[in-house]
Amino acid sequence: MQPSNEPIGLPETPPPPPQSSLPQKARTMAIASIVLGVVGLCVSLTFGALSVGMGKVGGIGILCGIPLSIAGFVFGYLAMKDPAQKAIAVMGVIISCIALIFLILIAIIGLAMFEFAVINQSL
Repeated sequence: MQPSNEPIGLPETPPPPPQSSLPQKARTMAIASIVLGVVGLCVSLTFGALSVGMGKVGGIGILCGIPLSIAGFVFGYLAMKDPAQKAIAVMGVIISCIALIFLILIAIIGLAMFEFAVINQSL
């Protein structure tokens, strides 16, 4: 019987699985979703609210905020495919949806104020 070089009683550990770029990519998309959602929310609350307060439709807030919010939603949705990043991705989707809802409300309020001003000006 020949002696073995392996320690007695310790099981052989399997090699680590190959690393793919999907988890890192999903994490990047999940974080991008949160960042875009927060920036879209800030844009909607600042520029949009200021525009409505001045009686305008909300131009730059809507033009910048809607694409940011939609991009945040899409990145979050795509990042949800990785179970490890699902919580971060869901937060990004929720924040992006809140920003989009604020932008739509600001657009509706701005258009209503614009119509009201046009009706009052024609009288």
